[in-house]
Amino acid sequence: MNRRGFLTGTVIGAVVLYVVGFLVYGLALATAYTPTVIDREAPLFVWIFPAQLAWSALLAFILF
Repeated sequence: MNRRGFLTGTVIGAVVLYVVGFLVYGLALATAYTPTVIDREAPLFVWIFPAQLAWSALLAFILF
């Protein structure tokens, strides 16, 4: 496993996880929970992307 491949896989994986998460939770399931949620705050996107980076680094480490 070389460092460049690991970093490339981590960054691309984080972007893919971010986009897929938005498509699933932001669009597909957006109306599924509206009757049960009262004054739900917007998610903190500043913390979502570092979490996606950590998750994709773990996946890249396992797969490489």
